[in-house]
Amino acid sequence: MAHRTVTCPFCQRDFEGQRALAIHVQADHAGRPWVPRCEICGATFESPADLKTHHEVAHRSGRS
Repeated sequence: MAHRTVTCPFCQRDFEGQRALAIHVQADHAGRPWVPRCEICGATFESPADLKTHHEVAHRSGRS
């Protein structure tokens, strides 16, 4: 049986099948309804502070 690719609604990673997604969500996102994500490049972070640092370093003027 071929697995359908499904995307994690929290971090946008792709998984082969619903079971793989369920295992990922339980392991990586349990109790954490929101994952800090950069709106510019899509990178995800462990904390809002890490996201802020990322913005300051990676997306300051003149950099992409």
